[in-house]
Amino acid sequence: HINGSFPDSGHEAFRIQGQNGVEGPTVLALGVSWGAFPLWGRAAVHGADMGQVCCPDQQDLFVCGLNDARQGLAHYCDVFVEENAFSHDETRQIAACARSEGLPLKLHVDQLTTSGGAALAAELEALSADHLERSAPGEFTRLAARKTISTILPGCTFFLGKGPWPDGRAMREAGCEVAIATDFNPGSSHIADLGLCGMLAATQCGLSLEEALWGITRGGAKALGLKIGRAHV
Repeated sequence: HINGSFPDSGHEAFRIQGQNGVEGPTVLALGVSWGAFPLWGRAAVHGADMGQVCCPDQQDLFVCGLNDARQGLAHYCDVFVEENAFSHDETRQIAACARSEGLPLKLHVDQLTTSGGAALAAELEALSADHLERSAPGEFTRLAARKTISTILPGCTFFLGKGPWPDGRAMREAGCEVAIATDFNPGSSHIADLGLCGMLAATQCGLSLEEALWGITRGGAKALGLKIGRAHV
């Protein structure tokens, strides 16, 4: 499906996340498959996260993720911090291991509950904190101070039809840099249209049109830790 969704969309880069509950050997095969095409059309593919998402009892995934990192397939370590996923202490342990492998940390936080996840992302100096729908506004200043990119995923709220919209305006007023992503996945967001997510960020999340455009371009690149040039129109 993704082959038909993206190549003609004008995207310059993708991050593909693996290991959402699938078994270790399957994950490694996925990593090899997308590692085989670093350029998708003219778009660069960044992926094969260690992806510690929703499987805290499956230690084989963590071992497999380390193997991916050591084979050059994993570019980030991604942890889902929620009551039914990873605790703060577990996340700190995973972060220490990821740091030893030289992998930038990306946290999915405060999507389902207000758990102090944004503050944890700041504490661990994560490259980005994603979701943030239920983050306490006071935590946004911590993200800004640590230069952690706040990535909002308005397609999730739109697709699920419930829950709060991420408060992009409060993030900007706290000094955060706000990126916008689709979170295209089979469970909570079947939306692959980044432009639509930019529109939702402007109409539902409090961003200006200029901020939304920045969020789907330069902001997304910064959330991936990519070197950024300038475009002239």
